[in-house]
Amino acid sequence: MHAAKSMFSYARAHLRIIAAVICAGFLTMACGSGAGAEERVFIDPETGFRIDVPAPWHMETGEEMREMARREAEAMDDPDLEFSEPGGPVEPLVRIRYYESGKAPGPNPTLVVNRFDLDRFPPGMDELVLLQMGFAGAEITSPPSTRNLQGRTWNTLTAMRTINHPQGGSLDIMQTAYTARDGRWAIGFVLSAAPEQMDAKRDAFEALLNAIRW
Repeated sequence: MHAAKSMFSYARAHLRIIAAVICAGFLTMACGSGAGAEERVFIDPETGFRIDVPAPWHMETGEEMREMARREAEAMDDPDLEFSEPGGPVEPLVRIRYYESGKAPGPNPTLVVNRFDLDRFPPGMDELVLLQMGFAGAEITSPPSTRNLQGRTWNTLTAMRTINHPQGGSLDIMQTAYTARDGRWAIGFVLSAAPEQMDAKRDAFEALLNAIRW
């Protein structure tokens, strides 16, 4: 009982930070891909997790997300949080956003990938806790399920969240979390989009999910 409580408390301490990073990525306004060649492949050297990013998705690596996590951890003033530097128990790896060149800026469908070092968590960390780590403040709308992506089984969970828009008002977003584990490592990613985007851009979401290799 004590181990379970310890694990739950430890996981809860990280929920707000991960949720903040995910939502910040969704609300970031797209301004076009910019000049020069754009990287289209992400590979995590620790786990071998790979995404060959299809257009019109655009990727940003983890440093910017770590900076957001650092600010959030400092605001929480919790000495046990280890998000501020690479190598912590949960490390943001890459954020991938959907936007088309020439389109008006706006909230963008977003995929955020995190790596979990399970050796750094209390014993007993299970898939449900990992799934919920991106869902602080969200309403779970489906029971846990599974999906096969290129031969690996991922655990999935879906939730709805209302967030404040920086230009005023609020915005409802649908989020689907995926987790899988291999030895000491687990990978978790959350796909976020407005409900109408989930339907209108379904082919683009499927193309991105099918580009994942692990």
